[in-house]
Amino acid sequence: MHRKIDRFTDAHEQFRRARKLLAPERRRFAGIVVDIFFDHFLTRHWSLYSEEPLEQFIERAYTSIERHPEWLSPELAAVAPRMREQDWLHSYKSQEGVGYTLYRVARRSPRTATIRQSTDDLTENYHVFEDCFLNFYPDALAYAASLLPPASQEG
Repeated sequence: MHRKIDRFTDAHEQFRRARKLLAPERRRFAGIVVDIFFDHFLTRHWSLYSEEPLEQFIERAYTSIERHPEWLSPELAAVAPRMREQDWLHSYKSQEGVGYTLYRVARRSPRTATIRQSTDDLTENYHVFEDCFLNFYPDALAYAASLLPPASQEG
């Protein structure tokens, strides 16, 4: 399901539009960067998509990660304790938090170092990225829902 959603996302016109807003030297990693930007806008507009408060959802996510380490890749399992300790999920709500996320990603390899400056792209085109997200996310939700098995209809 995750791979299908990734393919849907990569092909979506709003995601492609957002990718083009990045400086040419960062477009190689545009999928990663735009995904992080869209996470930011999801936290900013959470109440449009869920009745559950964001803080409550984040707490449930951290708890699920702790209770089910078998769900995690080895890489994620290694950082999961820091994820909660530093409250990575909540940090997406601020541009500063997005910057810190980009910094962490950029440190992984010399190849990805240019990602760090993506905050410049976000600042320069903030409202266009936001518009891309707001036009993309309802489609992504509908697509994800279409992948779920039909609910059983009991008597």
